[in-house]
Amino acid sequence: MATTNLVIPMDNELKTEAQSVLDGLGLDVTAAVNLIFKQIANKKKVPFEDEILNISKSRESIKQKRQASRGSMKGEIWMADDFNAPIDDMKEYM
Repeated sequence: MATTNLVIPMDNELKTEAQSVLDGLGLDVTAAVNLIFKQIANKKKVPFEDEILNISKSRESIKQKRQASRGSMKGEIWMADDFNAPIDDMKEYM
């Protein structure tokens, strides 16, 4: 079987952390990547699809909540015409 080299840009901290976990499992990075690729080829999908989908759904949910909350504070938040006005109001309050 012919082999090929794979060059992947990756965050150093991520590589170090993952490599440490793999070492504990008795695997090297090459073996882990080969396992993942074999699963993709065999199953015709990403082997951890559920986790990816859950992360994606969570991010979308957070995004939607942020967008929804932008309008929900109408009348609660105001922008002063004068930058010092809120400070002056606070001084009066104190």
